[in-house]
Amino acid sequence: MSPKSVNKALDLMGEDYDAKLHEWKDRVFQNLSEKVETIQERERLELRKRELNQQLLSGEEVGTQMTELEAAASCLDNTISKLEEECPSSFNIVLDNIDLKVLASDMTSDNQNKDYHWCNHNAHLDRVNPVQLENNEPIANLQDVPNSAFLPSLDDQNSLLSDFVILVGRVIVESLPEFSIFKDVVPLHIKHKYSDELKKKTETVSCVVQKYYMLAILNSTNEPSKPHSQVHKNYFFLSLY
Repeated sequence: MSPKSVNKALDLMGEDYDAKLHEWKDRVFQNLSEKVETIQERERLELRKRELNQQLLSGEEVGTQMTELEAAASCLDNTISKLEEECPSSFNIVLDNIDLKVLASDMTSDNQNKDYHWCNHNAHLDRVNPVQLENNEPIANLQDVPNSAFLPSLDDQNSLLSDFVILVGRVIVESLPEFSIFKDVVPLHIKHKYSDELKKKTETVSCVVQKYYMLAILNSTNEPSKPHSQVHKNYFFLSLY
């Protein structure tokens, strides 16, 4: 095949290779921008409410305006709550470096040993959405938390014992052939509140492998997808899955 045919085949194979990644990012940014705009509008209404309260103290009639403002504020509060409930799942980008050294069989001034430092990165959609967890303020003041709060309670000890039963059972059926008949009885995973979510297959987008320039890696993550033949020479495409 000619180089032109190879590039064309690569373009067809990798068309919109990171479209899903940009779809994830667009959903997150759209939700975040709508939430920020709504919160800013809510703050403007709160300032207006303070102005009306001052006018009310001075004897002005602002009852109708105050009623309309409170109705608008309530509507915005509902919108903020809805945006928080419908917040799309976050995603993370995992980087893994690949280091190779190619030794020249016949070393000359023009043919030297070559060191290749590549970086493979893949995007993974979070199966458990951490965005919905509250992160606005600390759960408690550390100075007010007693030392006893860090000691395992009776429930903690019972839960740990229950986990050990499963872990020890797995070791026994895997290490002792006489107990292998119980392999289908011993649970493979410890149950927790996110068990159903973590049973699902992780959605993964395989991105480019490129030379080890961190700035280029970060920039490429935010760029729209390009045909393979138009990508900079520092990039090539590889799926490690």
